[in-house]
Amino acid sequence: MDVHTSQIMKSKDLGKAVKAAVAHVVPGHAPGAGVTTEDAAMQATATVFGAIQGHWLSACLGVMLQLRIADILVDHAASSSSHANAPAGPNGAAGAANDNASAAGDSTGMSIDQLAAACGATSPTASSHLYKVLRVLAQHEMLDEHPGKKFTPNAATVQLVQGEDPSLGHMASHLINPPKWDAWKVLPQAVQQGKTAFVLAHGMDVYEYGEAAEHTGYGEEFMKAMSYFTRHSLAGGVTSLKVGRRLGRLRRLRWLRQFRRLRRLSCTRHLQQ
Repeated sequence: MDVHTSQIMKSKDLGKAVKAAVAHVVPGHAPGAGVTTEDAAMQATATVFGAIQGHWLSACLGVMLQLRIADILVDHAASSSSHANAPAGPNGAAGAANDNASAAGDSTGMSIDQLAAACGATSPTASSHLYKVLRVLAQHEMLDEHPGKKFTPNAATVQLVQGEDPSLGHMASHLINPPKWDAWKVLPQAVQQGKTAFVLAHGMDVYEYGEAAEHTGYGEEFMKAMSYFTRHSLAGGVTSLKVGRRLGRLRRLRWLRQFRRLRRLSCTRHLQQ
């Protein structure tokens, strides 16, 4: 299946796909027998499938974030662009021609094998598994796919880079990182017991978890995620506050502790009502 054919399986076309499937397996639901994409039952089926696919997409995005695929693609694109614009080397015109030819080859992106090697997926079958994940993400415009199983970054990919500056990549990674997934796994039990899923999974709340010495990476990611969120939320208004990257670690820690105190106070008042 090529890229264009696989596009029809996007969630926005799911209603049509479900309609076609039902026409083959449900008696009386042949094409032209009154079944349309506006049919209430069909729309309900599409809604359920959309919810299922939401989980799949988040899982695929988690792979992209943990393996730093966005960082790899953006760095490669920047390197290729710099290489293409470099002056002729000591080999003169012939050397420049070879350099430009190499850069032109890189302009089509990175192959799936190159990406697999760059992200540490060294198993003989790793590239095929990685390709399935990235193909899903390309269908949802997280990156771009090209013929020959090659990929290039797009605007969404750039947003997902996890560099020194707080970014949407840090925010997304924090929201779907492994500790959060562990909490989702016990959500049914948490609902039954009237507890917070994260506490049930880890024995402490998200703030205590981030402050624990053994979870330093989680805490740092949380700080960058909150810095990005604050900066993004204020970008259209109170920009004079200049929060986010310019907040020192000490000031952010004080903010976190104050937030926790307010949160506990709010919970106490709620229980007393």
